Amino acid sequence: MLRVAMISYLYHAESRKLTIIPPGVDSEHFYPIPSDEAKVVIGIPTDAHMLLFVGRIEPLKGVDNLICAIARLNDAGIPFGCPQYCLSIIGVAPDASPQEMNSEMQRLQNLCQELGLAGMIVFFGRRS
Repeated sequence: MLRVAMISYLYHAESRKLTIIPPGVDSEHFYPIPSDEAKVVIGIPTDAHMLLFVGRIEPLKGVDNLICAIARLNDAGIPFGCPQYCLSIIGVAPDASPQEMNSEMQRLQNLCQELGLAGMIVFFGRRS
């Protein structure tokens, strides 16, 4: 109900005319598997603690905020990085040519480099 109120306020829309439709996931295609099995599939140690982002790589997803949060943890001296901790980003292929890679993926990889997070954040590209 809060979202309807916010949209109504921000866009001066009548709340009775608004319907929120959450994004969906095809649960026949995407479903949870045991965490140790998932880690093996993407190639990180089974004893590592993993943060995981899965989705389209686009600005509205806020992946840059997640990357900056990890940089702040790192700056505060909180140990983060593989093999103990790892952020895995599954989305657009990281080794695609610059023509194939979208600008948001390039921006995120550049951000990781600028913040010195090379060993802490792994881009895995698309996964089935």
